[in-house]
Amino acid sequence: MGCFSSRPRQPDKTVRSTVCGSPFKYCALTPINLQNVPRNPADVKVRGRHINTTGGEHAAVLSYDAACSVNYISSGLVTNFLGEEIHPLVEEKDLKQAQSLSPEAVKGFVDLEWRMDSNTQDWHMARFLVTTSPDPIYDLVLGNRDGRKYGMDKAKA
Repeated sequence: MGCFSSRPRQPDKTVRSTVCGSPFKYCALTPINLQNVPRNPADVKVRGRHINTTGGEHAAVLSYDAACSVNYISSGLVTNFLGEEIHPLVEEKDLKQAQSLSPEAVKGFVDLEWRMDSNTQDWHMARFLVTTSPDPIYDLVLGNRDGRKYGMDKAKA
């Protein structure tokens, strides 16, 4: 079992910040209320993509944020459990995706592999922006494009 809860976290009554919450193409740091918590949480396994990664495979909760165009992940999951190096945003495509993010909001990015707990064969590769929040109400979140690609936009029955 991984170090992160295998069930969705219950937010407390205080207002927290998240990367997205804006209906615009690019995300902006805005306070969220409890109605804007990323939706459709799913239990997943996540691991680094590099051979020198020492963190291994960990359980996490994957959510979907339709208001965001990028994927994002908590810095605590990346540094404390996956052992992945956080890369700076230097490529034009990365800077463009994060153009409206506050420099304090994003530490950089990581390339990770993830899979649904129920499917042990299909690993998916994705780039995640690493937020500065060490223990937010999310583990990792798929943005609009990747969320739709993997069916996270479908309402659960």
